[in-house]
Amino acid sequence: MKRFTTASTLILIALLFVGLVIVNNHLFDSARLDLTEGQLYTLSPGTESVIENIDEPVKLYFFFSDTTSKGMTGMRNYAERVKALLREYEKASFGKIKLEVIDPRPFSEAEDDATRFGLTAAKPGDGKEQVYFGLAATNMLDDQLVIPFFDVNKEQFLEYDLSKLLYQLSHATKPKLAMVT
Repeated sequence: MKRFTTASTLILIALLFVGLVIVNNHLFDSARLDLTEGQLYTLSPGTESVIENIDEPVKLYFFFSDTTSKGMTGMRNYAERVKALLREYEKASFGKIKLEVIDPRPFSEAEDDATRFGLTAAKPGDGKEQVYFGLAATNMLDDQLVIPFFDVNKEQFLEYDLSKLLYQLSHATKPKLAMVT
């Protein structure tokens, strides 16, 4: 009888734990706390304003050669930071921004897409394959803007560059034609 009680107690505790995790994920999904120095993952009020003023959906294609960048620790860490910040943009947009993370492997269709968007590939020494680390953005009007390659030395301007790209894409002006006679 004691074994039955112990087993049923353990099963009940496990079910309670799983239930609490599910409730936590649904209720507190939007709750965020950025404890990094410099608030790296907190969007500035200007960025939030740019995101709020997006009228039509924007698609972001983040290209990073995860497979071919093994051993490039600095670049990989920066790529994780860029990806995390892009996910923050996506989350703050409430569906206006869709993010697609792409690993353009050599001789793949994804590598062809990166080239078609005009992204720049870095060719590290020691005979490694090319590394892509850029962003392409499109809107519903077929406008397209790119950040050809994220420069690790310009990390402090990352949020500015991303917000500027989104602003330009969402406020695309149609060319005006004038006829002078």
